[in-house]
Amino acid sequence: MAALHKSMKKDLKKELIHYSSAAAALLGVAEVNGQYQYTNITDTTVDYNNGFYNLDLDQDGENDFTLRQYVDTGAAGNTNAVIIQPYTNTINRVAGEKQGQYNYPFNLMAATVVDNTTDWDGIGGQFTTGYMAFVVDGQAYPNSNWIGPISDGYLGLQLVKPTGVHYGWARLSISEDCAGFTVRDFAVNLTADSSIVVGAELLGDIENLLSRVQIAVKPGELMINHAALDAEIVFRLVGINGSVLKTESASENGSTLISISDLPHALYILEIESNGLVRREKLVL
Repeated sequence: MAALHKSMKKDLKKELIHYSSAAAALLGVAEVNGQYQYTNITDTTVDYNNGFYNLDLDQDGENDFTLRQYVDTGAAGNTNAVIIQPYTNTINRVAGEKQGQYNYPFNLMAATVVDNTTDWDGIGGQFTTGYMAFVVDGQAYPNSNWIGPISDGYLGLQLVKPTGVHYGWARLSISEDCAGFTVRDFAVNLTADSSIVVGAELLGDIENLLSRVQIAVKPGELMINHAALDAEIVFRLVGINGSVLKTESASENGSTLISISDLPHALYILEIESNGLVRREKLVL
């Protein structure tokens, strides 16, 4: 989740839809704008050197992207990396940015809108490489947005077809040492030139999880109850200036305590995040 929080802080032109009715409203608009095709595969892990996964995003029998894993490779045998490329001679693209001569795919959040206004420099064109994760001697390259561990990250994808441009997403996990990735599911808008909402089919489950979190302010501490937890959840106490003051995470049912005895009486914001969707609550402590 640390890598995810890092990507949140960068200006990657991501539209985070907060926990509210806005998410549902957005989904309603998206359904009018096109036909989503969601594919839920058996989780497929690649964790060996030069291993690869060919992604057929629209399930038409022709591969669109190749994801490749490198483990303990390079001249010194000390490099782990996850990269993505267009499959063979396709000109498909990935949402991302270019830094210098290299391309870095974004790790998008659930509920991001992907369309023709998205930055598509994550691959940069035919035969080029998008560096999702690049780690040498345990040190991550600073522009990589997919440094593990990541339990639920999203690639924004663009297919260039004879029928037009189609937008989609794929959900992946990355191991802590970036020595393995897992492809979990993906979706595409079959209507050409129409936007897609990242993780649209999963948002209801995430929203239900966030809505079940209960917050109680007690002397010197903030108690957060999270029953029926089925995904990792992160809590951040943020000052009105945007600085993160406290961070805690949980992956099991129960309660999480955040000490507030050292904080002055003021207005704060509690961020509750799971799978890239965020609920924010204003608290006077």
